[in-house]
Amino acid sequence: MSKKILFTVAAYVTDRPGRWKHVAKAYLMLAKGLAKLGYDSCFYVHPEAVHGRMKQGRYILTSDEELPLLLKREKPDFCFIWGGRTEADRKTAQQVKEYSSRCRIIYSEAGWFPQRDRIYFDLEGTNADASFSKRLTGEDNIQDRERANFIRMRNRIVRRDLGLNPFARVSPFRIEPPDIRKKILVPLQDEQDTNIICSSPFKTMRAFVEYLSATYPQYRFVVRQHPRAPVSNLPALDNVEYQDKSVDLFRQFDDIGLVIGINSTVLLQAAMHNKTVIALGEGIASAGGCVYPMDVDNPLPEFDCPLVDTDAAERRLAFLLVERQMNRRKLASKRYLQQSYLYELMTDDA
Repeated sequence: MSKKILFTVAAYVTDRPGRWKHVAKAYLMLAKGLAKLGYDSCFYVHPEAVHGRMKQGRYILTSDEELPLLLKREKPDFCFIWGGRTEADRKTAQQVKEYSSRCRIIYSEAGWFPQRDRIYFDLEGTNADASFSKRLTGEDNIQDRERANFIRMRNRIVRRDLGLNPFARVSPFRIEPPDIRKKILVPLQDEQDTNIICSSPFKTMRAFVEYLSATYPQYRFVVRQHPRAPVSNLPALDNVEYQDKSVDLFRQFDDIGLVIGINSTVLLQAAMHNKTVIALGEGIASAGGCVYPMDVDNPLPEFDCPLVDTDAAERRLAFLLVERQMNRRKLASKRYLQQSYLYELMTDDA
């Protein structure tokens, strides 16, 4: 008997559920690939999140049937939930556990480079709730092949960031110690992002900037707003300057001696440019050694010594980029799925 999969898309979401159309598209690709491996799929989708490629009869609208009734009827073996950290996601997960107790939940979230084309999966959650954020899983087993793949990927990303041609030489991967003679870059986050809502010591970017300025009056900070979520109440402070989004983020990295931020993809990207990164709050970046996780209640007095080990950073980044994230465009491939850790999760009877 084939196993059943339930893909949930924006179930119980009330804030702009149309943003989940990209999730529906990714799950459609995955369902296509899993069908080749003998899995049957159905979709439970908010009406505003229905993707144009979804065929009628393949999905059930959240407005047409309550999730508990669907779970009782379909009895899925697996349920996919995007994110898992919002109230809507938690309600979805709670109902799956209550009305289909034998169903295994698999959480998914956007990967990192590039975010729009990458995705990762985990049985425990995403971001700070992911298994590989709470404990190290697999970094010590990174082989030479994975290391080589990471270096190729890293060099390609650095060339793209710097606007270089595909064959240009780039500096070897080696985390540089902080250079306190230079300015400190502070990339800000979207205050509505779940990383800020759930896992940040600061709920506003104003509070974050004020903390850095007051804690480290001896340093100069360059603060860069999130390009899609700028805030209007940032303070005027003597040791803080604000960088316009029109300034190229990476081509001025030679003038930056350190990067401090709340967990985000930019922090991982800065590490790949050999910058020492300090992360505040819990998340993907703060575990594993590619950044220095700092406790805001026990801050470093100075940034005048090496904080990140290059070998540890390489292992963590190789694990994330090579071993953990998957290519959305290949999810329909039977061979690609069979060779993935996602397939191992789904075929592991433990």
